[in-house]
Amino acid sequence: WEERYFATEIMSPVDNGIPQTITPLTLALLKDTGWYWPNFDVTTVSPFGLGAGCSFVTEDCIKGGKVPSYGMDAFCSIERDEIDSFNVTGTGCDPTHTHVSQCDLIDYSMPIGADLAPPPVNFRYFSNPSLGSITSQGNFCPMFSELYVDCTDPTNKFNSNLPSVNFLSESFGPNSKCFLSDDKRPVCLNAQCDKERKVIEVTIGSFVILCSESGESHVLPETTHNFICPSFASICPDLVCPGNCAGNGVCNRSKAKPGCECFDSSDKSVGCTESNPLISISSSNTISLSWGAKTLSLVVILFMTNR
Repeated sequence: WEERYFATEIMSPVDNGIPQTITPLTLALLKDTGWYWPNFDVTTVSPFGLGAGCSFVTEDCIKGGKVPSYGMDAFCSIERDEIDSFNVTGTGCDPTHTHVSQCDLIDYSMPIGADLAPPPVNFRYFSNPSLGSITSQGNFCPMFSELYVDCTDPTNKFNSNLPSVNFLSESFGPNSKCFLSDDKRPVCLNAQCDKERKVIEVTIGSFVILCSESGESHVLPETTHNFICPSFASICPDLVCPGNCAGNGVCNRSKAKPGCECFDSSDKSVGCTESNPLISISSSNTISLSWGAKTLSLVVILFMTNR
């Protein structure tokens, strides 16, 4: 898959450290070959660009040197000085919000990028034409791909290399996620997905704080600092449309309660996993997939060889 659009897909071309998963898109491709009938229940929806809208695909990842609203959970614009040093001012959260990370934006005219080809004209997003991601395969779009601290690792609570913050209730463990803050760096907090209310439930000591909208700011208890709520889709990608509706429906995010709309009206499953399209092949090499009243027709081109 194209790195610029599918950075967290297991079949993306770059293994840059960002956690990657087997997604419905990958299994849908295998299913469309006709050789496989995959189990979409084992997939995880990619949070990269999820719910960001068409602009995420049709527009540049950086606009005027800044990250546009549709790319806030995916891209970054903070230049780093040295590839192996930790620059606190350049930290953020990786696209999966499981790691405190650094932006991979470098200056190709400096020693750090001296041996690399700089961004071509069509992939220059800053006034300085030498700026770009160290990963060229993603159209030089900078991301928080330089992972530094894993929020899900309980041992990081005692990580002496992690710059301290004025906050004693930071949580490291399997349920922890990375949250931006106005302190020295992002913080790791215990976060649970509330499926019914479509909110992120953040537990900090004895306090329970609800994130209902992306960009909300909440006070870190017993401090003068705040943390920022990410989008629900980036933290809980599987709760809105599980398995991206298994290829048997569309994900309608405009409804009061977003969810899958199955092509087969008799399929009442949450992720349209109980649909079995009727397959028919005509004499004109057209394959039709039918779910009740909905039909998708594909023209198949056959290549014949002599042995």
